[in-house]
Amino acid sequence: MDEAGASTARWYRRLAPIYNLSCRPLYAGPRRAGLAALGLQGGEVVLDLCCGTGLNLPGIAHQIGTAGRLLGLDFSPAMLHRAESRRKYCPAPLELI
Repeated sequence: MDEAGASTARWYRRLAPIYNLSCRPLYAGPRRAGLAALGLQGGEVVLDLCCGTGLNLPGIAHQIGTAGRLLGLDFSPAMLHRAESRRKYCPAPLELI
């Protein structure tokens, strides 16, 4: 990994523990609107690119249901570690990468 990538990884490692404190309330309305606008159907496969701490994962998973498949992709292992805690709220099969 080059220096820019390493610097980014350090930043997200520090940010991960506090990310939800500001982002959850700040983006709650837009998150709901975005999920509604997607019009997801049961059984679809969805890639949540740059999923971060996984705040969108439960909403997506409920829309696609147990017949769907959800992939959360993020650059930061620290953010993915936080996203892992959302697995229990996701009825759809979830893979974090």
